[in-house]
Amino acid sequence: DAIAYRVKLLKILSDSKSSICDTKQRDIADLFFDFFTNEYEAADEDAPKGRQKLLISHLQVLAKFTNPRCVTRGKELRKLYIELLQHRNFQVQKLALDCILHYKEPGVVNYKEILLNCVNEKTFRQEIISLNLNEKVEGELREGFSEIFLPILYSKLTVKAGKNDQEGFKNKKEVIVRFMNHLKEEELS
Repeated sequence: DAIAYRVKLLKILSDSKSSICDTKQRDIADLFFDFFTNEYEAADEDAPKGRQKLLISHLQVLAKFTNPRCVTRGKELRKLYIELLQHRNFQVQKLALDCILHYKEPGVVNYKEILLNCVNEKTFRQEIISLNLNEKVEGELREGFSEIFLPILYSKLTVKAGKNDQEGFKNKKEVIVRFMNHLKEEELS
């Protein structure tokens, strides 16, 4: 199976203790973009779970970058990570957030715990209920925080629940809408 073979190769690379991820950042980034545009986005309905496993494996390797700003396509990667925060899979969201954290932006790193709790489905509701952006997020850092936080919030609002959890999804939606009432107009747009 070609997908399982590639997942295994990427797993070996992500588990490696060597600095190969840093020395070959350009090649790894190019490989990821090729996969993402040619296979993940342009794919038909064949093997969606396999493609998702490959996406997760690629992100695990990319999360090993210690200085993603030095990658030739670092800005493109960051933009793609932000898009992946809206993914329906929790593991993809968490890995995308881990990759973004490596950029060491103060508006993100200072609020790492809040963001991780919001990505996690089990802690999301409690975090969003107790979160008061005006008190917890400093004014000059709020824009950077919001750029990462709002896609996560959007994903929680749009990802549909299973048949057994319709009531929980409805409650989560109400909590999100109540929270959104406290956002600034420019953040909502």
